[in-house]
Amino acid sequence: MRYARDNTPYWRDYQPTTINQQPTTNNQQPTTNNHQPTTINQQLSTINQQSLIPPKTVKN
Repeated sequence: MRYARDNTPYWRDYQPTTINQQPTTNNQQPTTNNHQPTTINQQLSTINQQSLIPPKTVKN
């Protein structure tokens, strides 16, 4: 029971804090998927080195 001068809640008010501790474990997955695109960028750097060859001059 609640008293007139006391602001202590029922024991029922202390239950929802334990339910809110679950979704933090689900947020730890997408960091493993970010390790893939570095290999794709290494292939693009080799293609860009081929474009550094100067073009052949054509005599008119």
